Amino acid sequence: KGLIANNKYVGKGTTTLYYGLYANYPNNTRIYNNTAFVSNSYTSNYAFEAYMSGYSGNEIKNNLGINIGGGTGAYLYNVSSSNNTSDYNNWYSSSTSNPFVYNGTTYTSFNAFRGAYGDDKNSLSYDPGLKFDGTPNPLDPGVWAVNGRGVQIAGNAADIDGNPRPTLEANGVPDLGAIETVPQCEPPLAVPVNPPVVGGKQYFTFGFDTVAAINWNATLGLTAPLEVRQYSGAKAPGFSLISPTKFMYFYTDVQPMGGLTTFDYNAEIYYKDPWRGTMPTEANIKLAELMNGTWYAYNGSNS
Repeated sequence: KGLIANNKYVGKGTTTLYYGLYANYPNNTRIYNNTAFVSNSYTSNYAFEAYMSGYSGNEIKNNLGINIGGGTGAYLYNVSSSNNTSDYNNWYSSSTSNPFVYNGTTYTSFNAFRGAYGDDKNSLSYDPGLKFDGTPNPLDPGVWAVNGRGVQIAGNAADIDGNPRPTLEANGVPDLGAIETVPQCEPPLAVPVNPPVVGGKQYFTFGFDTVAAINWNATLGLTAPLEVRQYSGAKAPGFSLISPTKFMYFYTDVQPMGGLTTFDYNAEIYYKDPWRGTMPTEANIKLAELMNGTWYAYNGSNS
């Protein structure tokens, strides 16, 4: 197969610019870990376009298609047929009128966009706060829309600068785009999709990707709203004290707002297969909770 990988495309300024990365009629091509970043104010441009009409066997993974200039973040054609696939990407645009295009149709909703071709189920849409040269900013909370959001790929072992990129689940999770990074800040708050209701289920998302579902107790009144943050691609601090060899590369922080502590819920914590770390199967995964500085592992129905 052909390979387009570890490229960084940056479009700046105000003059006419049509494309960041444009894959025109690719065939049996692997398009991995590219950064297409456009800040140019010409609103008829595309940060990332893959036009695959009549061609097959293409794989689009671990890419950033980011347009903060008002143009389109991603234009995809013919993903849902001919064995073309797209997943584990971040497609984002600041535009409210033409952020995404599939097969010539404009979509203003990311979920409607990916729903049109049924792929990119593990992708997200969130501004990663890239620097103007297209490199990740480890001090910007948006960097968590890059860190640990990719999937391990055999042979895809280094970024554009030669820094190591994990290819095995046990060794870590690759980042999106051409450059590996390490965040030096906490993630943004996940967005509550619906308000909390006694006895109801409340969902939290990050970049339109589900982070957690909170099942509020039916017999107790609601007390404190929750703040939810997801640390993708990162091992939980101190977890090795209770499990030195079995761990995952993610954790989710759920905290009450306003200093209140009396609340009751059951949490459904979402994760992705590339985050499984050293856990061989889902059957081996159990819930653990950090309380007052100590990790507690749960088994059976409590997990």
